[in-house]
Amino acid sequence: MIDVKEVDFGYSAANSMNMSKTVVLTNKTTEKVSVNWFIPSGKDGGGSSRDFEVRPENADILSKKSQTFEIFFKPSANNFYYCQELEALVYFKSQRSFRLVSDSTLQPPWNVCLRAMGHSFSMEQFLPKIAISKGSKLTFPSTVVGDSSFQTIKITNMGNLPAQFYFENDHGGIYSAKPWSGLIPANDFQLVTVKFTPKKEKKYNNFNLACVLNNSESMIQRIILNGEGSTPKLVCENVTKSGSFYLKPTCVGLSSERKLNLHNPTRVPLVYTISVPAKLQGTILDVNPKCGKLMGNERVAITVSFAPRSEKIYRCKLHIKVRCVSGPAPDMRDSRQLGITNSAPSLQSIGIVLVCPGGGGAVSFAPPSVDFGVKLVNYSETKPISLINGSDCDLHYELLHNLASAPEGVNEELLNGWVPVKASGSEELVVMDAPSGILPARSNLKSKITFQPNNHGKYVFNVLCNVARVGKNGKQVMLPPDQLRLTNNNMNDIIQS
Repeated sequence: MIDVKEVDFGYSAANSMNMSKTVVLTNKTTEKVSVNWFIPSGKDGGGSSRDFEVRPENADILSKKSQTFEIFFKPSANNFYYCQELEALVYFKSQRSFRLVSDSTLQPPWNVCLRAMGHSFSMEQFLPKIAISKGSKLTFPSTVVGDSSFQTIKITNMGNLPAQFYFENDHGGIYSAKPWSGLIPANDFQLVTVKFTPKKEKKYNNFNLACVLNNSESMIQRIILNGEGSTPKLVCENVTKSGSFYLKPTCVGLSSERKLNLHNPTRVPLVYTISVPAKLQGTILDVNPKCGKLMGNERVAITVSFAPRSEKIYRCKLHIKVRCVSGPAPDMRDSRQLGITNSAPSLQSIGIVLVCPGGGGAVSFAPPSVDFGVKLVNYSETKPISLINGSDCDLHYELLHNLASAPEGVNEELLNGWVPVKASGSEELVVMDAPSGILPARSNLKSKITFQPNNHGKYVFNVLCNVARVGKNGKQVMLPPDQLRLTNNNMNDIIQS
Protein backbone atom coordinates (compact mmCIF):
# COMPACT_ATOMS: atom_id res chain seq x y z
CA MET A 1 0.00 0.00 0.00
CA ILE A 2 1.35 3.42 -0.99
CA ASP A 3 0.53 6.58 0.95
CA VAL A 4 0.18 8.85 -2.13
CA LYS A 5 -0.79 8.15 -5.74
CA GLU A 6 0.73 11.24 -7.37
CA VAL A 7 3.58 13.68 -6.69
CA ASP A 8 3.96 17.10 -8.32
CA PHE A 9 7.41 18.69 -8.23
CA GLY A 10 6.38 21.93 -9.90
CA TYR A 11 9.27 23.92 -11.44
CA SER A 12 12.83 22.63 -11.56
CA ALA A 13 15.74 23.87 -13.68
CA ALA A 14 17.11 21.60 -16.37
CA ASN A 15 19.81 19.10 -15.34
CA SER A 16 19.40 19.97 -11.66
CA MET A 17 18.37 17.49 -8.97
CA ASN A 18 17.73 19.75 -6.01
CA MET A 19 14.12 18.66 -5.42
CA SER A 20 12.86 15.41 -3.92
CA LYS A 21 9.72 13.99 -2.43
CA THR A 22 9.16 10.92 -0.28
CA VAL A 23 6.59 8.15 -0.55
CA VAL A 24 5.97 5.31 1.90
CA LEU A 25 5.16 1.73 0.94
CA THR A 26 3.55 -0.42 3.66
CA ASN A 27 3.52 -4.22 3.58
CA LYS A 28 0.02 -5.29 4.68
CA THR A 29 0.64 -9.00 4.06
CA THR A 30 1.92 -11.61 6.50
CA GLU A 31 5.05 -12.39 4.45
CA LYS A 32 8.21 -10.54 3.52
CA VAL A 33 8.02 -8.83 0.11
CA SER A 34 10.53 -7.42 -2.37
CA VAL A 35 10.01 -4.15 -4.25
CA ASN A 36 11.66 -3.25 -7.56
CA TRP A 37 11.05 0.15 -9.15
CA PHE A 38 10.88 0.57 -12.94
CA ILE A 39 11.36 4.12 -14.23
CA PRO A 40 10.80 4.91 -17.93
CA SER A 41 13.45 6.78 -19.86
CA GLY A 42 13.04 10.42 -20.90
CA LYS A 43 10.96 11.12 -24.04
CA ASP A 44 11.86 14.74 -24.65
CA GLY A 45 14.63 14.07 -27.14
CA GLY A 46 17.37 14.35 -24.57
CA GLY A 47 18.53 10.74 -24.95
CA SER A 48 17.89 7.74 -22.74
CA SER A 49 18.47 9.60 -19.46
CA ARG A 50 15.78 9.39 -16.82
CA ASP A 51 13.85 12.46 -15.75
CA PHE A 52 12.80 10.82 -12.44
CA GLU A 53 14.76 8.64 -10.06
CA VAL A 54 13.80 6.50 -7.08
CA ARG A 55 16.17 5.75 -4.22
CA PRO A 56 16.52 2.97 -3.34
CA GLU A 57 15.35 1.22 -6.48
CA ASN A 58 15.18 -2.17 -4.71
CA ALA A 59 14.17 -2.96 -1.16
CA ASP A 60 12.78 -5.72 1.04
CA ILE A 61 9.88 -4.94 3.37
CA LEU A 62 9.06 -7.14 6.35
CA SER A 63 5.48 -8.08 7.23
CA LYS A 64 3.47 -5.17 8.64
CA LYS A 65 6.44 -2.83 8.13
CA SER A 66 6.99 0.24 5.94
CA GLN A 67 9.76 1.48 3.66
CA THR A 68 10.40 5.09 2.63
CA PHE A 69 11.47 5.85 -0.94
CA GLU A 70 12.83 9.17 -2.15
CA ILE A 71 11.72 10.46 -5.58
CA PHE A 72 14.01 12.89 -7.45
CA PHE A 73 13.13 15.09 -10.42
CA LYS A 74 15.90 15.96 -12.91
CA PRO A 75 14.51 17.52 -16.11
CA SER A 76 16.74 17.01 -19.11
CA ALA A 77 15.60 20.11 -21.05
CA ASN A 78 14.16 23.57 -20.46
CA ASN A 79 10.57 24.61 -21.22
CA PHE A 80 9.11 21.10 -21.06
CA TYR A 81 6.31 19.40 -19.18
CA TYR A 82 7.07 16.03 -17.58
CA CYS A 83 4.55 13.37 -16.57
CA GLN A 84 5.46 9.71 -16.10
CA GLU A 85 4.15 6.57 -14.39
CA LEU A 86 6.65 5.08 -11.95
CA GLU A 87 5.89 1.42 -11.38
CA ALA A 88 6.85 -0.64 -8.32
CA LEU A 89 6.78 -4.40 -8.90
CA VAL A 90 6.05 -6.26 -5.64
CA TYR A 91 6.37 -10.01 -5.03
CA PHE A 92 6.82 -12.35 -2.08
CA LYS A 93 10.46 -12.85 -1.15
CA SER A 94 9.85 -16.56 -0.58
CA GLN A 95 8.76 -16.89 -4.22
CA ARG A 96 11.75 -15.19 -5.83
CA SER A 97 12.47 -18.41 -7.75
CA PHE A 98 10.10 -20.96 -9.29
CA ARG A 99 12.15 -23.68 -7.58
CA LEU A 100 11.00 -22.45 -4.16
CA VAL A 101 7.27 -22.80 -4.78
CA SER A 102 4.84 -25.18 -6.48
CA ASP A 103 2.42 -24.19 -9.24
CA SER A 104 -0.59 -24.48 -6.92
CA THR A 105 0.81 -22.00 -4.37
CA LEU A 106 2.46 -19.53 -6.75
CA GLN A 107 1.30 -15.96 -6.15
CA PRO A 108 1.81 -13.70 -9.19
CA PRO A 109 3.49 -10.35 -8.51
CA TRP A 110 1.47 -7.16 -8.39
CA ASN A 111 2.34 -3.57 -9.19
CA VAL A 112 1.92 -0.24 -7.44
CA CYS A 113 1.86 2.87 -9.64
CA LEU A 114 2.98 6.38 -8.78
CA ARG A 115 2.37 9.33 -11.14
CA ALA A 116 5.19 11.91 -11.12
CA MET A 117 4.83 15.39 -12.64
CA GLY A 118 6.94 18.50 -13.05
CA HIS A 119 7.99 21.19 -15.52
CA SER A 120 11.03 23.25 -16.45
CA PHE A 121 9.36 26.57 -17.40
CA SER A 122 11.18 29.37 -15.65
CA MET A 123 8.93 32.04 -17.17
CA GLU A 124 5.30 32.29 -18.29
CA GLN A 125 3.91 29.04 -19.62
CA PHE A 126 1.89 28.32 -22.77
CA LEU A 127 -1.65 29.54 -23.09
CA PRO A 128 -3.73 26.33 -23.29
CA LYS A 129 -6.60 25.74 -25.68
CA ILE A 130 -8.70 23.18 -23.84
CA ALA A 131 -12.29 21.97 -24.21
CA ILE A 132 -14.11 19.81 -21.65
CA SER A 133 -16.99 17.61 -22.74
CA LYS A 134 -20.45 17.72 -21.11
CA GLY A 135 -20.12 21.47 -20.64
CA SER A 136 -19.57 23.04 -17.25
CA LYS A 137 -22.12 20.94 -15.35
CA LEU A 138 -22.03 17.26 -14.36
CA THR A 139 -24.98 15.56 -12.64
CA PHE A 140 -24.64 12.18 -10.92
CA PRO A 141 -27.48 9.72 -10.44
CA SER A 142 -28.80 9.14 -6.94
CA THR A 143 -26.19 7.01 -5.14
CA VAL A 144 -26.38 4.80 -2.07
CA VAL A 145 -24.64 6.31 0.95
CA GLY A 146 -21.15 4.82 1.21
CA ASP A 147 -21.22 3.57 -2.38
CA SER A 148 -19.80 5.33 -5.45
CA SER A 149 -21.01 6.34 -8.88
CA PHE A 150 -18.89 7.49 -11.78
CA GLN A 151 -19.03 9.89 -14.73
CA THR A 152 -16.44 10.25 -17.48
CA ILE A 153 -15.42 13.52 -19.07
CA LYS A 154 -13.16 14.16 -22.05
CA ILE A 155 -10.51 16.89 -21.93
CA THR A 156 -9.40 17.80 -25.46
CA ASN A 157 -6.25 19.76 -26.23
CA MET A 158 -7.09 21.68 -29.41
CA GLY A 159 -3.78 23.55 -29.49
CA ASN A 160 -0.48 22.66 -31.14
CA LEU A 161 1.40 22.60 -27.81
CA PRO A 162 1.12 20.13 -24.93
CA ALA A 163 -1.02 21.10 -21.94
CA GLN A 164 -0.71 20.07 -18.32
CA PHE A 165 -3.68 19.82 -15.98
CA TYR A 166 -4.50 18.94 -12.40
CA PHE A 167 -7.66 19.02 -10.27
CA GLU A 168 -7.82 20.73 -6.92
CA ASN A 169 -8.44 18.37 -4.05
CA ASP A 170 -11.84 17.93 -2.41
CA HIS A 171 -10.92 17.70 1.27
CA GLY A 172 -14.31 16.23 2.14
CA GLY A 173 -13.69 13.17 -0.01
CA ILE A 174 -17.08 13.49 -1.72
CA TYR A 175 -15.81 14.08 -5.26
CA SER A 176 -12.54 12.88 -6.77
CA ALA A 177 -11.00 12.57 -10.23
CA LYS A 178 -8.75 9.97 -11.81
CA PRO A 179 -6.24 10.71 -13.13
CA TRP A 180 -5.92 13.64 -10.77
CA SER A 181 -3.32 15.23 -13.04
CA GLY A 182 -1.66 14.58 -16.38
CA LEU A 183 -0.15 15.83 -19.59
CA ILE A 184 -2.15 16.06 -22.84
CA PRO A 185 -0.11 16.11 -26.07
CA ALA A 186 -0.97 18.51 -28.86
CA ASN A 187 -4.23 17.72 -30.70
CA ASP A 188 -4.94 14.84 -28.32
CA PHE A 189 -7.37 14.16 -25.48
CA GLN A 190 -7.52 12.65 -22.00
CA LEU A 191 -10.42 10.76 -20.42
CA VAL A 192 -10.98 11.57 -16.74
CA THR A 193 -13.28 9.63 -14.43
CA VAL A 194 -15.04 11.66 -11.73
CA LYS A 195 -16.18 9.68 -8.68
CA PHE A 196 -19.03 10.65 -6.36
CA THR A 197 -19.10 9.03 -2.90
CA PRO A 198 -21.85 10.43 -0.63
CA LYS A 199 -21.36 10.10 3.11
CA LYS A 200 -24.82 11.24 4.23
CA GLU A 201 -28.38 11.05 2.95
CA LYS A 202 -28.59 14.51 1.42
CA LYS A 203 -27.97 16.50 -1.76
CA TYR A 204 -24.44 17.58 -2.71
CA ASN A 205 -25.10 20.33 -5.23
CA ASN A 206 -23.12 23.17 -6.77
CA PHE A 207 -19.70 21.74 -5.95
CA ASN A 208 -16.91 23.41 -7.94
CA LEU A 209 -14.35 20.99 -9.39
CA ALA A 210 -11.48 23.22 -10.50
CA CYS A 211 -9.18 22.09 -13.31
CA VAL A 212 -5.92 24.08 -13.27
CA LEU A 213 -4.20 24.29 -16.66
CA ASN A 214 -0.45 24.73 -17.17
CA ASN A 215 0.10 25.42 -13.44
CA SER A 216 -1.53 28.85 -13.69
CA GLU A 217 -4.23 29.90 -11.26
CA SER A 218 -5.54 32.29 -13.90
CA MET A 219 -6.17 29.38 -16.27
CA ILE A 220 -8.84 27.44 -14.42
CA GLN A 221 -11.87 25.73 -15.86
CA ARG A 222 -14.59 24.90 -13.35
CA ILE A 223 -17.12 22.06 -13.50
CA ILE A 224 -20.28 22.24 -11.37
CA LEU A 225 -21.00 18.84 -9.80
CA ASN A 226 -24.42 17.80 -8.49
CA GLY A 227 -25.26 14.56 -6.70
CA GLU A 228 -27.54 13.06 -4.10
CA GLY A 229 -26.91 10.45 -1.41
CA SER A 230 -29.80 8.05 -0.73
CA THR A 231 -30.56 5.03 1.44
CA PRO A 232 -32.88 2.30 0.10
CA LYS A 233 -36.27 2.20 1.84
CA LEU A 234 -39.37 0.09 1.41
CA VAL A 235 -42.92 1.20 2.23
CA CYS A 236 -45.90 -1.15 2.67
CA GLU A 237 -48.78 0.92 1.37
CA ASN A 238 -51.89 -1.07 2.39
CA VAL A 239 -50.86 -1.96 5.95
CA THR A 240 -52.59 -0.42 8.97
CA LYS A 241 -50.83 2.06 11.23
CA SER A 242 -50.28 -0.71 13.76
CA GLY A 243 -48.49 -2.79 11.12
CA SER A 244 -51.28 -5.34 10.52
CA PHE A 245 -52.44 -6.86 7.26
CA TYR A 246 -55.92 -8.44 7.21
CA LEU A 247 -57.12 -11.19 4.92
CA LYS A 248 -60.82 -11.85 4.45
CA PRO A 249 -62.47 -14.74 6.38
CA THR A 250 -61.97 -17.96 4.43
CA CYS A 251 -63.76 -21.27 4.80
CA VAL A 252 -61.87 -24.46 5.48
CA GLY A 253 -61.25 -26.16 2.16
CA LEU A 254 -61.03 -22.93 0.17
CA SER A 255 -58.29 -20.40 -0.37
CA SER A 256 -58.27 -16.63 -0.62
CA GLU A 257 -55.70 -14.07 -1.61
CA ARG A 258 -54.91 -10.40 -1.15
CA LYS A 259 -52.32 -8.11 -2.68
CA LEU A 260 -49.67 -6.56 -0.45
CA ASN A 261 -48.38 -3.41 -2.16
CA LEU A 262 -44.70 -2.56 -1.74
CA HIS A 263 -43.22 0.76 -2.89
CA ASN A 264 -39.65 1.98 -3.22
CA PRO A 265 -39.95 5.78 -2.72
CA THR A 266 -36.22 6.42 -3.22
CA ARG A 267 -34.27 6.83 -6.47
CA VAL A 268 -31.89 3.91 -5.89
CA PRO A 269 -32.67 0.23 -6.54
CA LEU A 270 -33.12 -2.25 -3.71
CA VAL A 271 -33.55 -5.98 -3.16
CA TYR A 272 -36.22 -7.34 -0.81
CA THR A 273 -36.66 -10.79 0.75
CA ILE A 274 -39.89 -12.00 2.40
CA SER A 275 -39.93 -14.85 4.91
CA VAL A 276 -42.99 -16.71 6.23
CA PRO A 277 -42.99 -18.78 9.48
CA ALA A 278 -41.86 -22.31 8.64
CA LYS A 279 -44.83 -23.97 10.34
CA LEU A 280 -47.26 -22.15 8.01
CA GLN A 281 -45.18 -21.92 4.84
CA GLY A 282 -46.63 -24.01 2.02
CA THR A 283 -49.46 -25.44 4.12
CA ILE A 284 -51.59 -22.52 5.28
CA LEU A 285 -49.84 -19.40 3.95
CA ASP A 286 -47.91 -18.69 0.80
CA VAL A 287 -46.30 -15.52 -0.56
CA ASN A 288 -45.41 -14.92 -4.19
CA PRO A 289 -42.90 -13.59 -5.12
CA LYS A 290 -40.75 -14.07 -2.02
CA CYS A 291 -37.91 -11.89 -3.28
CA GLY A 292 -37.26 -9.39 -6.01
CA LYS A 293 -35.64 -6.17 -7.13
CA LEU A 294 -37.33 -2.76 -7.11
CA MET A 295 -35.98 0.13 -9.12
CA GLY A 296 -36.36 3.71 -7.96
CA ASN A 297 -40.00 4.76 -7.43
CA GLU A 298 -41.23 1.32 -8.50
CA ARG A 299 -44.12 -0.66 -7.00
CA VAL A 300 -44.86 -4.37 -6.80
CA ALA A 301 -47.96 -6.29 -5.70
CA ILE A 302 -47.18 -9.33 -3.53
CA THR A 303 -49.80 -12.10 -3.56
CA VAL A 304 -50.57 -13.48 -0.09
CA SER A 305 -52.54 -16.76 -0.29
CA PHE A 306 -54.39 -18.23 2.69
CA ALA A 307 -56.01 -21.69 3.04
CA PRO A 308 -57.13 -22.45 6.63
CA ARG A 309 -57.01 -25.94 8.10
CA SER A 310 -59.31 -25.28 11.02
CA GLU A 311 -61.92 -22.79 12.20
CA LYS A 312 -59.79 -20.24 14.04
CA ILE A 313 -57.95 -16.95 13.56
CA TYR A 314 -54.36 -17.38 12.40
CA ARG A 315 -51.87 -14.71 13.42
CA CYS A 316 -48.27 -14.68 12.26
CA LYS A 317 -45.53 -12.23 11.41
CA LEU A 318 -44.22 -11.61 7.92
CA HIS A 319 -40.59 -10.44 7.86
CA ILE A 320 -39.28 -8.29 5.00
CA LYS A 321 -35.58 -7.49 4.75
CA VAL A 322 -34.23 -4.77 2.47
CA ARG A 323 -30.68 -4.40 1.19
CA CYS A 324 -28.74 -2.84 -1.65
CA VAL A 325 -28.32 -4.65 -4.93
CA SER A 326 -24.74 -5.74 -4.16
CA GLY A 327 -22.11 -5.37 -1.50
CA PRO A 328 -18.66 -3.79 -1.72
CA ALA A 329 -16.55 -4.84 -4.68
CA PRO A 330 -13.67 -7.25 -4.04
CA ASP A 331 -10.07 -6.05 -3.96
CA MET A 332 -8.96 -6.58 -7.57
CA ARG A 333 -5.27 -6.56 -8.38
CA ASP A 334 -5.64 -8.24 -11.75
CA SER A 335 -8.47 -8.12 -14.27
CA ARG A 336 -8.20 -11.90 -14.53
CA GLN A 337 -8.87 -12.32 -10.80
CA LEU A 338 -12.29 -10.75 -10.40
CA GLY A 339 -13.23 -12.43 -7.12
CA ILE A 340 -16.70 -12.70 -5.64
CA THR A 341 -18.79 -9.74 -4.52
CA ASN A 342 -20.09 -10.09 -0.98
CA SER A 343 -23.78 -9.71 -0.23
CA ALA A 344 -24.85 -6.29 0.93
CA PRO A 345 -25.86 -5.97 4.60
CA SER A 346 -29.51 -5.58 5.54
CA LEU A 347 -30.49 -1.91 5.74
CA GLN A 348 -34.15 -2.22 6.78
CA SER A 349 -36.27 -4.87 8.46
CA ILE A 350 -40.08 -4.70 8.36
CA GLY A 351 -42.42 -6.86 10.42
CA ILE A 352 -46.05 -7.20 9.28
CA VAL A 353 -48.65 -8.99 11.41
CA LEU A 354 -50.95 -11.14 9.25
CA VAL A 355 -54.47 -11.66 10.61
CA CYS A 356 -56.15 -14.54 8.78
CA PRO A 357 -59.59 -15.68 10.05
CA GLY A 358 -60.43 -19.28 9.20
CA GLY A 359 -64.16 -20.10 8.99
CA GLY A 360 -66.05 -23.38 8.99
CA GLY A 361 -65.80 -25.88 6.16
CA ALA A 362 -66.76 -24.60 2.75
CA VAL A 363 -69.21 -27.48 2.39
CA SER A 364 -70.70 -29.31 5.35
CA PHE A 365 -73.17 -32.16 5.70
CA ALA A 366 -76.36 -32.01 7.74
CA PRO A 367 -76.55 -34.26 9.60
CA PRO A 368 -72.79 -34.86 9.90
CA SER A 369 -73.36 -38.66 10.19
CA VAL A 370 -76.05 -41.05 9.06
CA ASP A 371 -76.86 -44.35 10.80
CA PHE A 372 -79.06 -46.80 8.91
CA GLY A 373 -79.14 -49.31 11.75
CA VAL A 374 -79.69 -53.00 10.91
CA LYS A 375 -81.11 -53.68 7.48
CA LEU A 376 -81.98 -56.79 5.52
CA VAL A 377 -79.69 -57.84 2.70
CA ASN A 378 -80.89 -56.80 -0.78
CA TYR A 379 -83.26 -54.25 0.73
CA SER A 380 -82.62 -50.50 0.50
CA GLU A 381 -83.38 -47.53 2.70
CA THR A 382 -83.23 -43.82 1.89
CA LYS A 383 -82.57 -40.97 4.30
CA PRO A 384 -82.43 -37.19 3.77
CA ILE A 385 -79.13 -35.32 3.82
CA SER A 386 -78.23 -31.70 3.04
CA LEU A 387 -75.12 -30.10 1.54
CA ILE A 388 -74.53 -26.63 2.93
CA ASN A 389 -72.28 -24.11 1.17
CA GLY A 390 -71.08 -21.70 3.85
CA SER A 391 -68.77 -19.71 1.57
CA ASP A 392 -69.35 -16.49 -0.37
CA CYS A 393 -68.78 -18.05 -3.78
CA ASP A 394 -70.39 -20.64 -6.02
CA LEU A 395 -68.73 -24.04 -5.77
CA HIS A 396 -68.55 -27.02 -8.06
CA TYR A 397 -68.73 -30.15 -5.89
CA GLU A 398 -68.22 -33.85 -6.39
CA LEU A 399 -68.93 -36.57 -3.78
CA LEU A 400 -66.44 -39.41 -3.32
CA HIS A 401 -66.63 -42.37 -0.94
CA ASN A 402 -64.65 -45.33 0.30
CA LEU A 403 -65.10 -48.21 2.75
CA ALA A 404 -63.46 -47.98 6.16
CA SER A 405 -64.67 -51.49 7.07
CA ALA A 406 -66.85 -54.04 5.29
CA PRO A 407 -67.49 -57.79 5.08
CA GLU A 408 -65.71 -59.97 2.57
CA GLY A 409 -66.62 -59.89 -1.09
CA VAL A 410 -67.06 -56.15 -1.54
CA ASN A 411 -65.55 -54.06 -4.33
CA GLU A 412 -61.79 -53.79 -3.79
CA GLU A 413 -61.71 -50.30 -5.28
CA LEU A 414 -63.79 -48.99 -2.37
CA LEU A 415 -61.29 -50.39 0.13
CA ASN A 416 -58.20 -49.06 -1.64
CA GLY A 417 -59.21 -45.53 -2.66
CA TRP A 418 -61.81 -42.90 -3.24
CA VAL A 419 -64.53 -43.70 -5.77
CA PRO A 420 -67.14 -41.22 -7.08
CA VAL A 421 -70.63 -41.70 -5.65
CA LYS A 422 -73.14 -42.93 -8.24
CA ALA A 423 -76.48 -41.30 -8.87
CA SER A 424 -79.74 -42.86 -7.68
CA GLY A 425 -80.84 -45.87 -9.75
CA SER A 426 -77.44 -47.52 -9.72
CA GLU A 427 -76.85 -50.86 -8.00
CA GLU A 428 -73.93 -49.63 -5.89
CA LEU A 429 -73.93 -49.95 -2.10
CA VAL A 430 -74.44 -46.19 -1.62
CA VAL A 431 -76.11 -43.86 -4.10
CA MET A 432 -77.26 -40.21 -3.91
CA ASP A 433 -79.68 -38.02 -5.79
CA ALA A 434 -77.10 -35.36 -6.81
CA PRO A 435 -73.54 -36.69 -6.38
CA SER A 436 -72.09 -33.73 -8.32
CA GLY A 437 -73.12 -30.28 -9.45
CA ILE A 438 -72.94 -26.61 -8.51
CA LEU A 439 -73.69 -25.22 -5.04
CA PRO A 440 -74.63 -21.52 -5.06
CA ALA A 441 -73.06 -19.27 -2.43
CA ARG A 442 -74.72 -19.46 1.00
CA SER A 443 -77.11 -22.18 -0.14
CA ASN A 444 -78.52 -25.43 1.24
CA LEU A 445 -78.98 -28.33 -1.19
CA LYS A 446 -81.38 -31.02 0.05
CA SER A 447 -80.58 -34.49 -1.24
CA LYS A 448 -81.16 -38.16 -0.42
CA ILE A 449 -78.72 -40.96 0.32
CA THR A 450 -79.66 -44.59 -0.25
CA PHE A 451 -78.01 -47.63 1.31
CA GLN A 452 -78.60 -51.04 -0.33
CA PRO A 453 -76.43 -53.86 1.17
CA ASN A 454 -75.80 -57.05 -0.82
CA ASN A 455 -74.14 -59.09 1.95
CA HIS A 456 -74.47 -59.39 5.72
CA GLY A 457 -71.96 -57.55 7.92
CA LYS A 458 -71.05 -54.08 9.15
CA TYR A 459 -70.42 -51.32 6.61
CA VAL A 460 -68.65 -48.07 7.48
CA PHE A 461 -68.41 -45.54 4.64
CA ASN A 462 -66.46 -42.26 4.48
CA VAL A 463 -67.92 -39.63 2.17
CA LEU A 464 -65.71 -36.81 0.90
CA CYS A 465 -66.88 -33.65 -0.81
CA ASN A 466 -64.36 -32.32 -3.33
CA VAL A 467 -65.02 -28.65 -4.19
CA ALA A 468 -63.71 -26.12 -6.67
CA ARG A 469 -64.57 -22.45 -7.14
CA VAL A 470 -66.62 -21.51 -10.20
CA GLY A 471 -67.02 -18.14 -11.88
CA LYS A 472 -70.09 -16.23 -13.02
CA ASN A 473 -70.24 -18.29 -16.20
CA GLY A 474 -70.48 -21.52 -14.19
CA LYS A 475 -67.04 -22.73 -15.27
CA GLN A 476 -64.39 -23.79 -12.81
CA VAL A 477 -61.90 -21.11 -11.81
CA MET A 478 -58.34 -22.32 -12.22
CA LEU A 479 -56.35 -21.45 -9.11
CA PRO A 480 -52.69 -20.44 -9.18
CA PRO A 481 -50.29 -23.23 -8.13
CA ASP A 482 -49.57 -21.62 -4.77
CA GLN A 483 -53.29 -21.58 -3.85
CA LEU A 484 -54.01 -24.98 -5.36
CA ARG A 485 -51.27 -26.47 -3.21
CA LEU A 486 -52.85 -25.05 -0.08
CA THR A 487 -56.42 -26.27 -0.67
CA ASN A 488 -56.81 -29.86 0.45
CA ASN A 489 -59.58 -30.64 2.92
CA ASN A 490 -61.57 -33.78 3.70
CA MET A 491 -65.11 -33.95 5.14
CA ASN A 492 -66.25 -37.33 6.35
CA ASP A 493 -69.69 -38.81 6.94
CA ILE A 494 -70.21 -42.26 8.45
CA ILE A 495 -73.03 -44.61 7.63
CA GLN A 496 -73.23 -48.13 8.93
CA SER A 497 -75.41 -51.17 8.64
